[in-house]
Amino acid sequence: KTLKLNLPFHNTQRIIHTDGRERIVSARGSLERDEAGQPVRMYGTVHDITEVVEARQAEQKAHEEMRDREQSLRETLLDLSHDVRTPLASLKIGLGRLDKSDANKIMRSSLIAELEYLDGLFSNLVALVRYKGSTIQLKKHPIRVNDVLERVTARLGILAVDRHIALEGCGSNEDLVLEGDALALEQAIGNLVHNAIKYASANVAVLLDKKKNTVVFEIRDDGAGLADIEIPRLTDRYYRGLKRENAFGRGLGLGLPIAQAIIEEHHGELTLRVLPEGGTVATVALPITLESEGDVEIASGTP
Repeated sequence: KTLKLNLPFHNTQRIIHTDGRERIVSARGSLERDEAGQPVRMYGTVHDITEVVEARQAEQKAHEEMRDREQSLRETLLDLSHDVRTPLASLKIGLGRLDKSDANKIMRSSLIAELEYLDGLFSNLVALVRYKGSTIQLKKHPIRVNDVLERVTARLGILAVDRHIALEGCGSNEDLVLEGDALALEQAIGNLVHNAIKYASANVAVLLDKKKNTVVFEIRDDGAGLADIEIPRLTDRYYRGLKRENAFGRGLGLGLPIAQAIIEEHHGELTLRVLPEGGTVATVALPITLESEGDVEIASGTP
């Protein structure tokens, strides 16, 4: 092509030395002609690109291995989800047949709420691996925010009792409705409440109110509090704090990052602050997109 079309040339060559070493070089250049248009010489540069080529090959191999591992993980998670959701369904049926006396009513309701939540989370897990992305596409519907609060406090009530923590929820007097994914919001608020229960001394309060066109959740605990330098890092994935170890073990540092991601997907904001008297307050502000139920269908929060 260089001779026929007078185009610059570019090629890659493998050079084998007499001692067996191999190097890869890239040659670039042009053709020089005389006044009569006859080729006189070719000139250009030659660069050793062995390390660059090897690095690209190693990167391609790593991507292929990662793709294979992700595919294997997806298949495993789908199988696991099926295997787990089947006994969950059986447990729900069994709990529904338990004695419905007043003595068992609260415990029965809380256990059913926990099973419903697990079932919903596994549904999200299936959606995540099938979507093949890093986030779950939210299914937004008009939802009653008070219902989210009630389900979270009911679900985590057993955990609070087990850890001798008084968990109190105070909903709004208004029937607050917004556009959102009920299950995802329950997961976000639940992560914050779960975190508060883990580090509280004796009390956790979950408050819900409306401020202008915003729904505001406040999750308060009376624990030892946090160092000011920790707060900016608490929503970093896998960050577990300076003194986050307690009698109930250590988490993976994913609860707050997941909560923040879900809240941001709802165009909301998560803020954390330390109280002067001790304890921590997590505030979730979500914009209200619907003011009343009207003719819309209210999502229940679990599939």
